[in-house]
Amino acid sequence: MGTPSPMMSSPINSNLEEIGNSSGPVKAYNVDTTTNQGDLPKISTLEYTTVIPPEVLNTESVTEEVKASGIPVNISIMDTNISMGDRVSNNESQLNQDQAQEHHIQDKLDQMDKCNELQIKAQSESFNGALTDLKVVARERHVLFIQDVKKLCEDVNQKTKELCEDMEKEVAALEHNYSSLHKKADIIVDVVTKYVTLYETILPKVAKKVDEYDKSYGNIDTLLVELKGLVLKSSFVLSLLINPELLSGKFKLLQSMIQKELATLAKIINMMPTDAPPVSTCVHGGEKGGVGIGSRVSARGITSNETDDDTKVVEKFFLLKFQLLFTSSSKPPPTTKET
Repeated sequence: MGTPSPMMSSPINSNLEEIGNSSGPVKAYNVDTTTNQGDLPKISTLEYTTVIPPEVLNTESVTEEVKASGIPVNISIMDTNISMGDRVSNNESQLNQDQAQEHHIQDKLDQMDKCNELQIKAQSESFNGALTDLKVVARERHVLFIQDVKKLCEDVNQKTKELCEDMEKEVAALEHNYSSLHKKADIIVDVVTKYVTLYETILPKVAKKVDEYDKSYGNIDTLLVELKGLVLKSSFVLSLLINPELLSGKFKLLQSMIQKELATLAKIINMMPTDAPPVSTCVHGGEKGGVGIGSRVSARGITSNETDDDTKVVEKFFLLKFQLLFTSSSKPPPTTKET
């Protein structure tokens, strides 16, 4: 096939006809060629071969000249004359060669199949062996893992048991401490309740006692005022009868008598317990608001008979002392010191 040029070109048709005979058809191909006039010297001829079946003895080829417009084309013609015997021998030898090649190829394929089978079998055996080894290793590892897990579970259970025992001990100790603290708190509450009750019961008695003491000392104040008036009225007589030595002796005698009479009151105070709560009172505007006593009061309390007896003793004591004082002051001063 050529390449078109700008010059005038003319088509060349090469026809290959199909020749029919009694044995079989002969195929021919059509080739369409377009060439340029400038490429005429370079045009080559097209050769074709006709295939004749073995049954055809003689084949005659016909030479055809294809003419194009101004372009001569020569076609080579091949004459073939084949005998029947040569053709049959050639076919048998070719058949034998084909059969030998087929047997050779089949043997090669069988050998390849056997080799592949042996290789696959060897690989499968090695794979099975490796798989068996892996199974054994996995089984051993599983056994070791189970043993480790069991050991860990035993350790955890043991430590959990010890922790539970320690917690039970701590809880028991806390419960014991709580119960003992609760008992102590109950005791303290009972004691405080008793003290409050005792305070409430003793407070009126103490207030009454203090009131009686106030009245007694109030009488003494009245006597002292009267004594002061008598002294002022009889200042001249006293200036003659009373001297410092006489007054000193009288006061010493009064002090000793007071101490002797107050011993009963001190005995009563000592009989009181020291674990009673202190009670205090205040007096405002002539009204009694409370009692102040520095000593402790016994839980058994003070009876009204004891209070009356103590008050009478104090009153008798002060009356007796002032009577002695006045009687001694009316007598002439002694020549000797009184004992």
